[in-house]
Amino acid sequence: MKSGIAWMDYIFHIPTVTPKELEEEYCFSKSVQAKMRMLSSKKKIPFSKVGSKFIRYDRFEIDKWLEIHKVITSNHKE
Repeated sequence: MKSGIAWMDYIFHIPTVTPKELEEEYCFSKSVQAKMRMLSSKKKIPFSKVGSKFIRYDRFEIDKWLEIHKVITSNHKE
């Protein structure tokens, strides 16, 4: 059985990821995540804070945020 906050996420089926999971799945280091949480409101990565120290990211909000903030390079092919 899961414990702590992750257990609550599991019970309520909230599609959230921890900073460690975000690092593994999206390749954003924890230090980059911290910097992105402090950016201006238009560029800030969406996150929730549970209690005073647990950060959680909504997987759907992260995907939407990435789509909005993607950078198209000149050699990009779709």
